[in-house]
Amino acid sequence: MKEYNLGALQSESLRWTAHYPYMLNQPPAKTAQGSNYDTLQAHAKANGKTSLLGTPIFLPCTLKYEDEFDTLEVELQGEPMIVFRLNKTIVKTAIDSKQGSFKELYSQDDYGINIKGFLFNNEANEYPEKAVRDLRNILEKQKHLRITNALARIFGVTYIAVESAEVNCIEGAQNYIAYQINAVSDQLFNIKLKQTK
Repeated sequence: MKEYNLGALQSESLRWTAHYPYMLNQPPAKTAQGSNYDTLQAHAKANGKTSLLGTPIFLPCTLKYEDEFDTLEVELQGEPMIVFRLNKTIVKTAIDSKQGSFKELYSQDDYGINIKGFLFNNEANEYPEKAVRDLRNILEKQKHLRITNALARIFGVTYIAVESAEVNCIEGAQNYIAYQINAVSDQLFNIKLKQTK
């Protein structure tokens, strides 16, 4: 089993600094008020998800493609960083001789979703070819993907439409690689066709 400094990887490759409880082997010291780490750890272990360090994974993420001919499912390794971005459409009208503007026609756009993470080869010090191929195969599907993730569930997102993705080589790295997925939320619609005479 290969060992990695995940905190350093996140900081150098994704410009993201890992904080407790994601990159710690041990929970922080309990205060007089106690800590909810034990509760979170028990919940995560019950789901059978652990990181390369053996720490529990709280927000695993799975992408799934389905149609009448094929099914493909990819569980993103480790615990990818997921960002949800909300955009709203607001029509603003300037008011003569007044400060500010009149707002109308509020509407909510799709959620913008950014997923960042790493693909590893845990068995040998070799390029993670299988993991990269699996990710490529599902990202190139010409249909929305079902996302299974606790944070996505909170935001009411069940499907995503991938707009772009990139896989980044890391200088000096042989058996891991960084990736980034940009997507928007999607949903199923029922369309009724009405025949006119």
